[in-house]
Amino acid sequence: MTESPEEILCYRTIAVVFFNAVENYLLTNKEEFFNLGGDKVQNFVSGKQRLRVNSIEVNEVWKKSSGRISYEPKSIRFYVNDSALNSIPLSEMTMMDLEINGQKLVLALLDKKFNFTITKINSQDIALRQAFVYLKALREYHWNQLTEFVKYY
Repeated sequence: MTESPEEILCYRTIAVVFFNAVENYLLTNKEEFFNLGGDKVQNFVSGKQRLRVNSIEVNEVWKKSSGRISYEPKSIRFYVNDSALNSIPLSEMTMMDLEINGQKLVLALLDKKFNFTITKINSQDIALRQAFVYLKALREYHWNQLTEFVKYY
């Protein structure tokens, strides 16, 4: 499953839109920002510092049935100005009034129309240089033989 240059550009554009939507959400919902640990990023009084989302980390469960992969987000963590905010569980994610291109946050996560990097599978950390190969293995190979696929790819 190879993406065309147009799809790659589209995924990058969606990632920028995703990050901007989170930034706007946090700026608009200051109380929620501070409840998520935003005080590590800026103090409540000054509040004039720019918020920049550096990365987004999603913890999810992937299931493969009849050759199809389904995703179930468990939690999400936003990194703002190089600082991790508190993790947000699925129950709270569904309550957030955060939309990405007209989709609620959870639905946008399920669509996976953005670039992402696999960093861990179960308890195994995945090196950045191997992340693409693991993703390819997850999409195309038997899940009980991922390490073998990556080893000989």
